[in-house]
Parts: sequence; C-alpha cells; structure tokens
Amino acid sequence: MATDPGKQASHASFRTPRRLLLYRFIEEHRWILPLPSVVTGVTLIVLSSRDSRPLWVWLSVILMAATGFIWGYGTRALRRMYPRWPRLQHFRRREYASVWDTLSLSRNLASEAATGFSDEKTIRGRGQEIVDSLIELAQIGSDDAVLEIGCGIGRVGVMLAPHCRSWTGADISSNMLAHAAARLGDLANIRLVRLSTVGLGEFADQSFDVVYSTNVFAHLEHADRWRYVQEAFRVLHLGGRLCIDNVDLEGDAGWAGFSRDLSTTRHEESTPYAPRPSTAAELTTYLRRAGFGKISAHHRPPLVIATGIKLNEQNR
Repeated sequence: MATDPGKQASHASFRTPRRLLLYRFIEEHRWILPLPSVVTGVTLIVLSSRDSRPLWVWLSVILMAATGFIWGYGTRALRRMYPRWPRLQHFRRREYASVWDTLSLSRNLASEAATGFSDEKTIRGRGQEIVDSLIELAQIGSDDAVLEIGCGIGRVGVMLAPHCRSWTGADISSNMLAHAAARLGDLANIRLVRLSTVGLGEFADQSFDVVYSTNVFAHLEHADRWRYVQEAFRVLHLGGRLCIDNVDLEGDAGWAGFSRDLSTTRHEESTPYAPRPSTAAELTTYLRRAGFGKISAHHRPPLVIATGIKLNEQNR
C-alpha cells in the first residue's frame, strides 16, 4: 500500500534528539560493543596456533585488552547515563512528555514501557485482544474516523487502521511517536500528531466518530483523565463513541497490583509513571459529567472499560 507523502512529512518531525541517537543505536545493536573484543580474541588464537612472530601476538594481546576495556567502560557509562529503567524521581508526574521520552529512548525500551514486552509476537497478540474489544464495544466500522489518545508505539493502531476509514494517533511523547511512525509506515490512512499539552487542542470540534484510550489513564493524574474525557466529547461528532480503560481497582488482579506497588514504595517516593488504577464509578462519572449518554462499564480483568455516546452538543 502506498504511503501518503503528507503523512511521510509529518513522520519526519518525530525524531530523537541527536544526543540520544548513539544510545539508541547501541541499544538496538548490542553486539557492537563486544564485537572488537571477539575479533581480537579470535585473531590472537589464530596467531598463537600458527606460531607467529611474538610481536604480532603481543600486539593482539594489547588490542584485546584495549577493546575489552572499551567494552566494559562503554557499557558501564551508558548504564549510568541511561539506566534501563530510570526512576525519574527528578520529574513530576505531570511532566508526561519528559517522563515518556526518557522511557522510550530505544525501540526495545519503548515497547517494554508501553506494553511490558519487547518481542513483536507478544506485542501483536496482546494488541489484537484490545482491537477486538474496541471493535465490539465502540462499534468501530469501515466509515469511522478514529482517534487514539496516547497511541505510544502504535501497537493498537497498526492493527486497527485497516478496520476504519482513518486512524489518528496522538501522543505527548516525541520519542514514542517516532517509534509509532516506524511501525505504521506502510499504512496510508493514518496520521500521527504530537500533543503540546494535556488535552486535544490540536483537533477541531466534531472531527472524529470514535475516540479511545487504552493503557494511558493509569499514568495520568485524575484532573488530566477528566480533561481528556471533556476534550473527547468536544472532538466527537454527534453519535460518536468514547471508550476508555484502566486497571480495575475492584478486581483481584488490580487490587493485588495496587497492594504490591504500595508495599514496594512505602519508604520511598513512587516513580512518576507508576500506574494508578480506577473504579468503574470513577470512569463512568467522568463520562456522565462530560455529557455522554448510554454509558456502560465493562469488567474485563484486569481492566475496567467505560463506554459512552455523544447524544447532543451540550457539554456540562
């Protein structure tokens, strides 16, 4: 399928800062650092077995020691500069862009931060479950213009886009959008938009038929959850559907995770991206107060999912 030139131009703006390119390259090609040590080690073995001149043997030993030092020092330096799971205590929870840009310095890190997994097979399998649920609960069809709030690496969008007229992925993290652009590059009916702040100010009123957000509300403050629901009401057409989810605090899995995180961080400040679950009452209250009708709550462990329909233009 051909890629729209305008979409290609928009993708080009989602680039990782130059200072992080080296880290990303090494993170995704981990064999680079040990490669010189392996080559010099093999060379040393070959020279020793052939009874070569001592000078060449000693040069190989020196090179092997030097490359080994570079391997160890480089690995240690990168881990100190960019630890695999930084605690990010210097960020406030609402500094979403900084937090998630830091958690998505490389493709693998971004996948693990967004989904808990890095292998594509598992990511697609879990993503397909979400797509099936969205098509069912939000009644997504081939004529719908769909918006995802917090699209991350595009794991849902890449599978949902073929089922709708257009799919727009919005996120506050430039790094996440860069990974999404790479994942979605072969699709013609998609668009990626960076949000400048909490809300959907980049989109006009009544722009979409469906708005959804999955695995995002857990990382937001309550005021920002409410803000996105308000904004979803604004950008939806009449008859448009909203579908949001979060970890279900009332479910056994949700409560177990909440209790575990509470005991882990009892004596220290929690990370700014630590998930905070919801109840069905919280999510449905947001929808009701925003003006949605036909509101329903669906318990699908470990999630609670709230859905609603925009029946009129009055936004309370």
